[in-house]
Amino acid sequence: MALRTCSLWLFVAFLVKTGLSLKCYSCEQTHDNRLCNTDKWVVDCPQAEMDTCMTTIDYDKIREPWHQKMKIEKTCSVKSACELEQESGLPCWRADMTGDKYACVDCCWEDKCNVAGAVAMTPQTTLLWGLVGAVVLVLVRMK
Repeated sequence: MALRTCSLWLFVAFLVKTGLSLKCYSCEQTHDNRLCNTDKWVVDCPQAEMDTCMTTIDYDKIREPWHQKMKIEKTCSVKSACELEQESGLPCWRADMTGDKYACVDCCWEDKCNVAGAVAMTPQTTLLWGLVGAVVLVLVRMK
């Protein structure tokens, strides 16, 4: 009886896992994060290979025309590929967004988690995360 119950639960878990795919915002070369954050741009990622939502931001203060200084791309990705992109550049929470240029990549793993973009990553947010990291480091060293 226990084996039958266990088998049933494994079967149900398999159906749930294979039946649900990750949902990500997906848009190319938008210049305003809000334009991509509508249900119109939500896609079901192919479950077998795509397990990550990725956001790439490229900002250049001197880019013309003025309204295209920011380029945002959101897509489904494979976790290892997204993390490789972050390693070759920067995760957005670490990017210095006070300069004239920056590029960053964010990876996340929950439905519609790539809703945030450069709009959410202000210099104040970056400073706040830096302070949180410093406090954690001090607390760890005090032990």
